[in-house]
Amino acid sequence: MCYFCERHITPDELTSSNGIKFHSSCLKCEHCLDKISVTTLHFVDPKTAAEYGARRKPGYPNCSSGFYCQFHFREFFTARSTSLYPKNWLDKDSDFIDSPSSTTLDTSDTPNSDEGE
Repeated sequence: MCYFCERHITPDELTSSNGIKFHSSCLKCEHCLDKISVTTLHFVDPKTAAEYGARRKPGYPNCSSGFYCQFHFREFFTARSTSLYPKNWLDKDSDFIDSPSSTTLDTSDTPNSDEGE
């Protein structure tokens, strides 16, 4: 059965990647639904999709596992992606919120007007 169209695949039409069988003519990006070739496809497994989904910024689509074109794979699942918070963003935010000293102003680093004279 084809992963995309759920129809029977004859041996001459069979293409597979990452253990998933499909017609090569049915291969499409999960996000934009454009057809992609076997040489340019990127597969995202459910674990990776969940990890990146937890770091996704508001306003960006929540991407599922599956096949992606090169553009959308780079956009949603690489370290350079602008749609993601940094890897430790939740830890840094929770430290900032829980810290009682974060609400006080530290004036020890302010320059003195007397130093330049």
